[in-house]
Amino acid sequence: MNASRLTRRRLLAATGTAVSVVTGGCLDVGGRTGETESEVATAPETTAEPPTVSGTERATARNAPPEYDCSAASRPEPASPTGENADALRPVAYPTRPDSFTDSDRGTEYIEAYERAYRHNELVADRGSSLVAHSLSLRDARPYGAPDGAAVVRLTYTYTEVVSHSDGYVAGDSPQIIVTYYADESVVIRTPPLRSSDAPDGLVPDPWNSGRPVECFE
Repeated sequence: MNASRLTRRRLLAATGTAVSVVTGGCLDVGGRTGETESEVATAPETTAEPPTVSGTERATARNAPPEYDCSAASRPEPASPTGENADALRPVAYPTRPDSFTDSDRGTEYIEAYERAYRHNELVADRGSSLVAHSLSLRDARPYGAPDGAAVVRLTYTYTEVVSHSDGYVAGDSPQIIVTYYADESVVIRTPPLRSSDAPDGLVPDPWNSGRPVECFE
């Protein structure tokens, strides 16, 4: 992740959050669980164009869901940060599953909302009370062919985070993140994110090959 000195105006444009001072520094992104790093791509400073929603690629459809074990389902669910930082971000709720995934637009919207909550909560878990701002810029939401009653969507995005220090604030931009979801009435499956400046061809990452359950429904 690239850390940079930002003016108040640029920080407001990037995050929509007001802070008084931003200082330069280096953010230690560490190795987020299940993620692999590739080439770093800095997020733009200007407002991103609306995400591209590509046509469904039926050629990649499977006839059955990926194999999964609900006992292994896991997702970031941090407690609210404690401490004196009143600006610290709090966890957010995950979206409610739609009644049906037969409408591809509803499935795409649900998966996008799920990843936004997942990323937000992961940052809260990682940064604790030092995280004061976060924004996600969706570049592409691409639906793929899926079994009946399911949705498969690959998301491409970058994000910005702002953390507080004793002498000010540091903002950092992520590389481009690519992650794929499978969702149906029983489970939500997420792949480990790929960090790359170029979107690969085809269904990569593939939830049938590398997906992990993040939520199961009774």
